[in-house]
Amino acid sequence: KVKRIRFDNLNFKNANAHVINLSHIEKSKNIKLLGIIGYTILEDYEIFIDLYLNQITLTKTDHKGNVLGKKPDLEKIVDTIEFSRSKHSIVLNAFIENKKVRFALDTGAEFNQLNASINKKVLKNFYPKSTVVLNGASGKKIEVVYGNLHRVKLNDDNYFGPMKTIVTNLSNMSDAFGTHLDGVLGYDFFAQKRVIINYKKETLYFIN
Repeated sequence: KVKRIRFDNLNFKNANAHVINLSHIEKSKNIKLLGIIGYTILEDYEIFIDLYLNQITLTKTDHKGNVLGKKPDLEKIVDTIEFSRSKHSIVLNAFIENKKVRFALDTGAEFNQLNASINKKVLKNFYPKSTVVLNGASGKKIEVVYGNLHRVKLNDDNYFGPMKTIVTNLSNMSDAFGTHLDGVLGYDFFAQKRVIINYKKETLYFIN
């Protein structure tokens, strides 16, 4: 347990934590990193991720996910998407070229990821550019195909333009998440639209 963590005016006491080696992330990003904030802290908040302003807003919620106190004035919500949870992870049903796919949502993923074993008709919407070397969570380096993924939609009104994506084997990640995954949505997903995550209501809200 971590006795106390403080972010501005937010205080957390006796937070559960795992001790792991993060040196490979520090070296690749050239930053000093003391830790990673996870689900056990975020689950009690509605999380507004705004990459346009490089800002995260945490708003306390009750056990049903309703915001406590006066809700801050935000821009208009233009769409909502329900998600399911597998363990602590967000899983979204999406479509690529009218083929149903299952994506995990990962705010810490530098690139979107597409499972190499995915349906070939889906893979036709991935346009490769080059190969890149990535550092995994264990520090292991792997070479993967990098390019742009097109025609991703969450519903009839919620489309995403080309997103930087890598193609790799996600079998280990599917095992870790406890469900089959066709891919992972990361930074480029959040860069295209501002998103509010409500874990308890299992809902995403999109802001214009």
